[in-house]
Amino acid sequence: MPPSSVLGGRIVEIDSDDEDEKDEGQPGVLCDIIGCTTPGTQKPIKLSDVRVKCNVCSDYDLCLSCYQSGKSNKEHKVDHKVCIIKRTRVISPEDLNQASEEVNPQISNQANPARRAWDSSEIRDPNTEASKTVKYLRLFANNSHARFLLDLKPGHYIAEIKLKFEYYPQCGKQALDVIRDRGAGFMRVSLGAAANQRDFRRGQYAEDTIHPSLTQAVTLPDRLIRGAVSKTFPIPKGDMIYRVTFNSLVHMVADDVNSYMDVGLVLQWSAVPEFSATDPDAVVQVYVDEVR
Repeated sequence: MPPSSVLGGRIVEIDSDDEDEKDEGQPGVLCDIIGCTTPGTQKPIKLSDVRVKCNVCSDYDLCLSCYQSGKSNKEHKVDHKVCIIKRTRVISPEDLNQASEEVNPQISNQANPARRAWDSSEIRDPNTEASKTVKYLRLFANNSHARFLLDLKPGHYIAEIKLKFEYYPQCGKQALDVIRDRGAGFMRVSLGAAANQRDFRRGQYAEDTIHPSLTQAVTLPDRLIRGAVSKTFPIPKGDMIYRVTFNSLVHMVADDVNSYMDVGLVLQWSAVPEFSATDPDAVVQVYVDEVR
């Protein structure tokens, strides 16, 4: 492994363990330089390979060879700040443990049992035929949130979370035009070491505002997560995959470097439009597609 001064970026160490080794040969992302090895194709970068991630461009990765050769395309420039990721671990939806029913009840309105806050569903990739179970979070207008726990070894991580937003298929053009005009609300995604697993799973805290123009002394993630990194953004106004990238390092520190830590993921939303207070269908729903 060349020293970081040669690569011109930070090296992010992600420890290997027996659970990860079975995935070492799996492709993680594609190099964004077309034809870097074979004309007209993109080179797969394996999970165990070094990759270079741009901190400026959205979803832009290079294999080590293209980076060292100074290649670039699209909007990427060679002087953009990057981070060097030694190894990638992909966390699938099945690895996310949802907090208790007390924290995230499946039925958000007892007066209307059809108004469900989340549902599990199996989805299938049409290209690979692989299937996975995801939890659709149904975003109603009230300020609310969902919590998930995942396990990681101590270390320093660059994290990216892929969210899949979908709109109610019977929403109609008129309703979608209103959403595009007024916006679909806001979401905040926060990640960090769970301050206390019991409180994370069961603790009740008042919702806080997540509008980016407003600030609060103590936010909900600060109560649940140590050293939380957060990103707030407008909810997309149509079906899409949205990537949330934390360019700052997420530090997971523990006395035993070989033990797994409880990592908390908190998704908050507010000002999401709805049809009516009693309609069982939410305009917007979202699920975590993967964490890497």
